[in-house]
Amino acid sequence: METAVISSLVNFILVVGTLVYAGRKPLAQFLGMRSDAIRDSIAEAEALSGESQREFSHWSDLMVKSSDEARKGRADSEELISRMRASTLANARREAERIEKEIGLVTGTEYAKARQAIEKEISVGSADLAKNFLSENMNGDVSSQLLSETLERVTDGNRS
Repeated sequence: METAVISSLVNFILVVGTLVYAGRKPLAQFLGMRSDAIRDSIAEAEALSGESQREFSHWSDLMVKSSDEARKGRADSEELISRMRASTLANARREAERIEKEIGLVTGTEYAKARQAIEKEISVGSADLAKNFLSENMNGDVSSQLLSETLERVTDGNRS
């Protein structure tokens, strides 16, 4: 049994030795290539990481600038709207005052015209009514006397 163990051990050592001798060069090449590939991948990842950091920084700066510009634009817009509102209200007040004055003038003029027309109509109507009343209810002597009294009053009124 000892011989079997020793022969198995010798066989094992020969197999391992042969594998190491025959496989050392291809294994070294494989591990070297694998090491180079990993090194290249790490370098590429670092380059991409640096580039992505620069891009991130660039876009972050743009975002901050655009936020600032948006705030400034909003403040400018609110100020402009406020000024336009004040200007519009002032213009509306002036226009309302102008219209109110024009309405007052037109109303006053129209009122005066209407008053004159009504006064004239009342005067004409009163004179016609008086004429009809006097012609129906007075005889010739009373009419003559009334005419002379009226003429005297008119004459006396013109002298004063």
